[in-house]
Amino acid sequence: MNEFFTLQEISQSQRTSLWLKLVAASPFVLVLFFLISLAAITPRSAGTFDRPLMDSIVAQVRAQNFTGVQLFHLDKAGKIHLVKEGVLGKQVWAERAQDGTLKVSIDMVVVNHGVTYGFGYSDTPITGEKTRGFLHSDTLRLDLPDEWYARPKDKIDEHWWRIYNPDM
Repeated sequence: MNEFFTLQEISQSQRTSLWLKLVAASPFVLVLFFLISLAAITPRSAGTFDRPLMDSIVAQVRAQNFTGVQLFHLDKAGKIHLVKEGVLGKQVWAERAQDGTLKVSIDMVVVNHGVTYGFGYSDTPITGEKTRGFLHSDTLRLDLPDEWYARPKDKIDEHWWRIYNPDM
């Protein structure tokens, strides 16, 4: 028995029903296609770790005279500037302790006021507190300026981590 049919072999009411199902499914299919396309082009990391650039940013922060937490703007040339009100874009959060040790978090990719990806630096080894995680059970809340998270696999070396902030 042939289970396939042509439109001529089905009744008018069946054709209408089929047409309505196709039309009703169209918005869902379009939204689904849009979301899949958006997910495919949305960055999922800070990108390649460029040690000379990152070390240069830390050196620029180190040259600033401050104690406590300070916020800088990172321009396209990799230079930092003190943040003035209303400046948007990539930011560099820095924290200098009384003993002079430095911690720095650097925004590299900001996804539509949502997830931010970057790199974290510390003169002393970066520690983390295990948290419930957003997508992973091994997510750590890192001891860096601002609110940053990572997984153990994101550790680059003794001083550097790939980091993310899920809701800037």
